[in-house]
Amino acid sequence: MTRTISRLLALVAGSAVLLAAGTLPASAHVIVDPGQAAQGSFDRLDFRMPTERAANSIKLKVTFPTDPPLAYVLAKPHAGWQIKIEKKTYAPPVVVDGKSVSEAVSAITWTAESNKSVVKPDEFDEFTVLAGYMPKVAQVYFPTYQTYSDGTVVNWDQIPSSTDPTPANPAPTLKLVPAGQTAPSSVTLPGSGASVSVRAAAGGGGTGNTVTLAALIAALVVGGGAFIVRKRRRTEASGA
Repeated sequence: MTRTISRLLALVAGSAVLLAAGTLPASAHVIVDPGQAAQGSFDRLDFRMPTERAANSIKLKVTFPTDPPLAYVLAKPHAGWQIKIEKKTYAPPVVVDGKSVSEAVSAITWTAESNKSVVKPDEFDEFTVLAGYMPKVAQVYFPTYQTYSDGTVVNWDQIPSSTDPTPANPAPTLKLVPAGQTAPSSVTLPGSGASVSVRAAAGGGGTGNTVTLAALIAALVVGGGAFIVRKRRRTEASGA
């Protein structure tokens, strides 16, 4: 029994490590979270900015798709940071998801108001918008520019291509899937042969990777507990 429990705990820990390893970039880039949303949805997007240099991060500029544009982009106030919103005018208006759009957000810049607000080395911060409606395309990119207190500007604006599928400074990327599509994942419990499926809804609220990891661990614990109970009953029955 103790050995079975130990194997289950090891599997839970190992699954968490493997999932994290598969979802985290090789180095800490500016990313958009969640990394996946449903086409036609209206979502909260968090742009996560880590500070990887000896200087402080003092500004983040995120540019938004313009062809097609996002009909609505709302910036959440961020304490200690000024927000500048740039818009592009469309004449004549363009139609996005059945809606006529004559003006759309093209960029948002967050700038630290004082040294109290900066993102210091080995820290990160998140800058939030509500955006929609997501276009019916496979993915959208948000070229982003991070400014440090020493004047350095890091351009996170490279788009993957067939010749360079993993650029050094990739633009934050949001994968878009048809509404209602889910991403299944499954694990097999040790010794039982039972497969436990975990499904993370595309475009769901919150952090997709975190939700998937929590669901995976919960499934392993519940499924593993059921397996232990069944094994105990078989042992008791055979000894009766």
